[in-house]
Amino acid sequence: MKPRLLIAASVLAPAILFAQQDYSANIARQVAKVRAETASGVPFHPTWDSLAAYRTPDWFRDAKFGIFLHWGVYSVPAFGNEWYSRNMYIPDNAAYKHQVATYGPVDKFGYKDFIPQFKAERFDPNAWLDLFAAAGARYVVPVAEHCDGFAMYTSAMTPYNAAAMGPKRDVVGELAIAARAHGLRFGVSSHTAEHWWWYGAARAIPSDVRDMTSETAKLYGPAAPMELPDAGSPANPTKEPDPNHLERWQPPDKPFLDAWLARSTELVDKYHPDFFYFDWWIGQPAFKPYLQQFAAYYYDRSAERKQRPVLTYKEESMPANVATLDIERYFHLHPLLGLRRTR
Repeated sequence: MKPRLLIAASVLAPAILFAQQDYSANIARQVAKVRAETASGVPFHPTWDSLAAYRTPDWFRDAKFGIFLHWGVYSVPAFGNEWYSRNMYIPDNAAYKHQVATYGPVDKFGYKDFIPQFKAERFDPNAWLDLFAAAGARYVVPVAEHCDGFAMYTSAMTPYNAAAMGPKRDVVGELAIAARAHGLRFGVSSHTAEHWWWYGAARAIPSDVRDMTSETAKLYGPAAPMELPDAGSPANPTKEPDPNHLERWQPPDKPFLDAWLARSTELVDKYHPDFFYFDWWIGQPAFKPYLQQFAAYYYDRSAERKQRPVLTYKEESMPANVATLDIERYFHLHPLLGLRRTR
């Protein structure tokens, strides 16, 4: 495939979408609504003491087998793993070498240019759920948005979503309907927090991220560096600080945190998930008041619907009594030192 044939289409579509909605205004309205609706007259408020009334539901204790799905634009190049959208901009990474050899320089063909190719022509949510139910799964959790910034659902917070681009289908919504029709609990997975720095390394090389426009910034931005800058010197965009000390990472700013809260609560409003999974970077200290706000809103809306929700966190992102601790495969028990990250 010649990448130059796709670039025009991938740039034109966002231009039309940007003209239709004021995404910043949508984010501001959603955040204001969330804050207002958790202020009074609800069982949960955005404080750790209030959230401590949460209890992990029995249905989750009994559900021994669930299925998580990583499926998105990164499935088009289908190389390496779901980190392809970041790794393809890091010159010493195998994904970068594959990208350049297969599609050409990353300033000519970037991640955004895979979106028109992500068509999902054979996506059949009921066939998927037939398989999951036959396997004995009790719940299913697709990735609603990975770190790449592409929402797999109909969103009023970003034009880069699967209902508006690529498949032009509400993938999360269709899976929610199919899961519940098959008697499974339904959840969503959000990795949006990591998007703050996800494309930052691409600023160090000639790339479409470094050359982002006001339109493509809605996908690639903010592309911040991970590390805090040293006194008098700029941050190194390719250096990853200690992943066990997120206070040493550059914190996200208020516009990003507001967008994170708006997108996360939009998922609550649209799909009423029984299960909500967050990835590890919500442990960055700047997220704390926003996590409290999200948890209160999620628990309150679930209580209105008589749902018993599961909200997961990793490591020490939240106090132990306000949500459900998630321990994944990238930890193993070291015989002398205890739990250690191995990713």
